[in-house]
Amino acid sequence: MNYSLCCIILMRMTTREPTAPSEILSIRIATDLKADLGRLAQATKRTKSILAAEAVEVYVARELDIVDGTERGLADMWAGRVVSHDQAAAEMRQMIDVAKSGTPEIS
Repeated sequence: MNYSLCCIILMRMTTREPTAPSEILSIRIATDLKADLGRLAQATKRTKSILAAEAVEVYVARELDIVDGTERGLADMWAGRVVSHDQAAAEMRQMIDVAKSGTPEIS
């Protein structure tokens, strides 16, 4: 794994200002993960704390997107905004066929 590239991706995905208020959080991680984090910090000239905070931010944002999507889906279900399995499968087959044929989408 290219750790420098990983760090660049994390930096681009974070949205908080570096000077935003922060708090201390202690976590327990595996010994080898801590060593890898130290190696990454050294290679990228950044602190382990900053790298860990960015990784947690990316993880939390991704997981919250999943939770939010699940909640929207459940709200749709309870409001009756659903389609049958057969209809959903037919629409998916149509999208796959269009993608395979390279023709413009059918509306």
